[in-house]
Amino acid sequence: MLEYKGALYDTNDRGCKEFLLDICSMANSLGGYIFIGISEQRDGSEGLGAPAGDVPLGITLTNPEQTLTGYETRILDCIDERLDVESHAIPVKNGLFVLAIRVPNSLSKPHRVSYKGNTYFPARRERQRYDLTATEIKDLVMRTASRLEVAESKVQAALRQDLEKYQAPTLVIAAVPLFTRNFAVDFRRRSIIDAVRRFDLTADGRGAKGEPVPSMAGMMRKGPAEAVTTLAHDGLLRLVVPLPQKRFLTEQGTFYPIVIDLYTRGIARGCGDLYGAAGLSAPVLLGVAIRIPSRCQASYGEYDDPISVESLMEVYPTLTLHNLTDNVDAHIRPLCDLVHQSLHQASSPGFNDDGRWIWSPSNRPSPT
Repeated sequence: MLEYKGALYDTNDRGCKEFLLDICSMANSLGGYIFIGISEQRDGSEGLGAPAGDVPLGITLTNPEQTLTGYETRILDCIDERLDVESHAIPVKNGLFVLAIRVPNSLSKPHRVSYKGNTYFPARRERQRYDLTATEIKDLVMRTASRLEVAESKVQAALRQDLEKYQAPTLVIAAVPLFTRNFAVDFRRRSIIDAVRRFDLTADGRGAKGEPVPSMAGMMRKGPAEAVTTLAHDGLLRLVVPLPQKRFLTEQGTFYPIVIDLYTRGIARGCGDLYGAAGLSAPVLLGVAIRIPSRCQASYGEYDDPISVESLMEVYPTLTLHNLTDNVDAHIRPLCDLVHQSLHQASSPGFNDDGRWIWSPSNRPSPT
């Protein structure tokens, strides 16, 4: 859903309320974008939902970031449950800007606006804004919970599928958009095939060549280290990769757990491009599973003694990524911490206390 505004919202009560209702109604529907600085094509008083081609782009702003911060503050103060929006100031020319605000198809709907002592539950039907009835609110809660349950079931099944058959330490990662459907991904489209081809199947971010191959399960692509990824018709993404091992003087193989973080991070960061090409968006459920069939060693540092790891099969709780562009590292850190805690570590070595990714080949052993 796209909304075009030729000028900023008014700063009076009416303008503030209009802004909040526009944001909240999109979140309670399918999400969308508001572009401020692009005039809408009109037929008399009726907006046609398309940009006007005969009106110059942009509005004059001395501090566009301050304007966006003001909008975000209104959202935080007046819309609940909390709604995470993305906003950017796009420079046009000569000091003119277009403000772009992305409203997610929210997992926490219904949201409400509380403003000046009044409460509103707005939604959209096509381009018309309206107030949800009590029956519609109940139905919206049930449908959202149902979608979450279905998506959770898909991720869990993908993580457990054939996991017992792998004889080496193996990592499985699965992701699926919450708001998807069967045959949402059209593999006839070149943009989707190209996105699968670009998808990084390495643990070091160097990319890997490999042609996507169509199959009954969807589009499959093989990478190095016997990694295999599959994108299904409903948007379910699954990566299976044996964890690289090195053998030293003992018969036990040694693997580097940081590889788990690297692949998890790669999936989370790559989903934006892949799902964008398919016309899908956040929220996305992300899950991780590992299987270690027999005793081996895990190395956390070149100068640290490897730790002994008994056989292990662990399917970790799923994580919800509410957007795929804003600080993904901080969002996936709790899941990565949980993986390393099952290996008797306090937390992941890849992140600092602020959730920023700090690992690099110069301060950790090579994962491959």
